[in-house]
Amino acid sequence: MKNLFIIVSVILSIGSANAEIFGTAGTLRPGTFMLGVEPEFMFEPTEFEANFHIGYGLINKLDWDVRFAFGTPEVYFGSDLEYQFLRDSLLDFSVSVGAHYQAEFFLDITPNLSHRFRRFAVYTGLDMNWMLSGQSVLGLNWFLGTTIPIRRRIDVVFDFGINVKDYYHWISGGVAAYF
Repeated sequence: MKNLFIIVSVILSIGSANAEIFGTAGTLRPGTFMLGVEPEFMFEPTEFEANFHIGYGLINKLDWDVRFAFGTPEVYFGSDLEYQFLRDSLLDFSVSVGAHYQAEFFLDITPNLSHRFRRFAVYTGLDMNWMLSGQSVLGLNWFLGTTIPIRRRIDVVFDFGINVKDYYHWISGGVAAYF
């Protein structure tokens, strides 16, 4: 069963991203599940969506995420694989690669840099989205966020993004639970 889950995860991640960042550069430990919910407000244009996140730690330093979103923009579905290059040092660093569909298909690449303090973590990076259908448009968004553990295996997550090129500004916050 576990091998089947991993195979299906990899296949889905090839064809499907980022409904905003929702976390640090840390990846899920092998066998760990994450469920999250995150309302998001977008500016220019003004829109709202509810994001739902499912994550699974595949192997050491590699996890898989699936995201769904419903709201005023088109329905969103995406998936990515995230690999953590630096862990347990002054800074954590990861890169996620995936794709999403929201009226058009997009390729997503997101480098993420974070630092863990005693009671919270901060993260930042660049969310890059290439439109694949029709014309080739690159959207860039700089993001900054924090995660705050509120209970064992439950984090509150806040982040915002600033339009750098052909994107939108956003602010979001939510809860992530780990199993």
